[in-house]
Amino acid sequence: LKADAYISTDGRFSYKAAAENILLSDILRKQIQGDAVFSAKSEGQGTFEDPSIKMNAKMIGGTLKGRNIGGGDITASIKDKNISLNADLINEKVKIKGSGRLDGEMPWNLKVDVQSGRYDFLVNPFLKDVPEDLILSLSGKMLLHGDRKNIFADASIKHIVLSMYGYSFTNEQEIELKLDNRKLDMNSFSMRSGNTALNISGDMTIGKNYNVVLEGSSSLSPFKSLSPKIGLLKGDAECVFKITGDWDAPQIYGGLTLTNGAFGLKDYYHRISSLNGYIYIDNDRIVLRQLTGKTGGGDIELSGVLYLKKFSFKRFYVEAKLNNINATVSKNFNVNFGGSILYKGTPESQLFSGDIKIIRARYNERVEWKSWLLKTKITETYKSEISNLEKAALNIRVTGKDNIFIDNNVARATMSSDLVLRGTIYRPVLFGRLESNEGTVYFRNNEFNILHASADFADPNRINPVIVISAETFVGTYKIKMNLEGQMDRFNMALSSDPPLKEMDILALLTVGQTAGDVKGLEGGIGAGEATSFVTGKVQDVVEERMKSITGLDRFQVDPYVSKTTGTVEPRVTVSKRLLADKMFVTYTTAVGAKEEQIIKVEYFLNRQMSLIGVRDERGILGGDIKFRFEFK
Repeated sequence: LKADAYISTDGRFSYKAAAENILLSDILRKQIQGDAVFSAKSEGQGTFEDPSIKMNAKMIGGTLKGRNIGGGDITASIKDKNISLNADLINEKVKIKGSGRLDGEMPWNLKVDVQSGRYDFLVNPFLKDVPEDLILSLSGKMLLHGDRKNIFADASIKHIVLSMYGYSFTNEQEIELKLDNRKLDMNSFSMRSGNTALNISGDMTIGKNYNVVLEGSSSLSPFKSLSPKIGLLKGDAECVFKITGDWDAPQIYGGLTLTNGAFGLKDYYHRISSLNGYIYIDNDRIVLRQLTGKTGGGDIELSGVLYLKKFSFKRFYVEAKLNNINATVSKNFNVNFGGSILYKGTPESQLFSGDIKIIRARYNERVEWKSWLLKTKITETYKSEISNLEKAALNIRVTGKDNIFIDNNVARATMSSDLVLRGTIYRPVLFGRLESNEGTVYFRNNEFNILHASADFADPNRINPVIVISAETFVGTYKIKMNLEGQMDRFNMALSSDPPLKEMDILALLTVGQTAGDVKGLEGGIGAGEATSFVTGKVQDVVEERMKSITGLDRFQVDPYVSKTTGTVEPRVTVSKRLLADKMFVTYTTAVGAKEEQIIKVEYFLNRQMSLIGVRDERGILGGDIKFRFEFK
């Protein structure tokens, strides 16, 4: 800003001033998305009671929320207490002409002529998420007049088109608005888009009261821009609403019938589709009634109450009844469940509570335990900004009876659950127990029948269960029992046998099928095999997972193996496949390059209580008989 000014003691003055690159955000004294740039010149003289001033301003251009607002010129003058104003704005599409007086009641008048054109930037400040296809086109005029105590206006919008999210709304007749000081009267007018039509009528006294009626039918998609958190909003709605009463405590009455709706939040892949039902507003509350939909391939039924304060939520209670819902916890962990969830709270503090009953679940995720045991624990990282929804507290009970099926490289078993999900959506924690009394765990490429297995969740800071497994298997004439206890990052394992053997003999028996005394001289091979298993753990885990994916096998496992004939460390491959609707399991084990060391196992489940197991090992292949073992559980 450059200026020369003179002020005398008798109240006379004169000045000249000029400024370049004036920003609209500096004038408004607040941050805006985008900006407009002005230049201005002004000069004046006279007295403060009777000044003579001229001003010229030029809007060079700018943007508001990414939309171009164009350029323009403004001229204004004050002489003999008469005020004159002329402006051509937005590339001369908006013309303003006004006049007034500086004495008496200070009367003034203003005429605004809006030529047909795009005025998208006028809508941008009111939208939280501006759609890419936003278009606002309008034309009309406005006459304003008043004095120091009053303001009156008559506006006539001849043509208006508002397009967003693939929908285009236009007026059916001229829209007339009248302002008498704070009272705004609206003639009944309609906005239409295809078969969609909204009618608005009534009046309001700004800062005092409402008397507005809104009725018609509309698509919900354009309302997606009202919140940046909404990722999906579709459907059709027929509504009638009346807003009356005090400005600070309006009363709202009416209802909305929703058909074929869909709703989803950003950053959450869960969506509710096929929403149908009725929602009504009774003064200060919104009631969800008979609202049904689909999510995760199942059914959801919503009901509840949302309490309003002015036009925003004060508190809410929403119950969701769930049936046959499918959810993916992780890549290879799928759950089908039902139950009910209550979502309640305020915009600042929320809670999810309820009961979930697992119908069926399958956990196929591979546990890369060899490489995982060796690597350093990774420190957890957290987001710096967490939304109020992510902060919502959890108190949900999760139960299931013999319907969680684990089938991976570590075990094949059914489990029951009695858990409570606590913490927050962002950092959930589990309390309770997973338990099983049947199934199979794999160790040293041997299959152990589960006697009892449990996982107790009690850590309030993270999901880190205490695992207890008791299992047994037969190797030759020996019955071997394995007990494992501890947490994922530290656990203890004990082996025992009947008839009794030393632990080294048991390990040898599990590795090569013979005790340490029978494999004298091969202890180094056994040790080398164990070392190789851990050193090559990561590569081995990746190969096994990819081969399982490529071949479609349910189990593909590679383990180091000490040959009974040569004493050298060789790879041993185990593959298995479920057949006949999960009633038959076929397992084949072979040492690579050693045809005499092969085992074929066929397991057929007659029902939940009886199974038939047939095993053919290398002795059977060389001429012996197939061995069968019946197990009654």
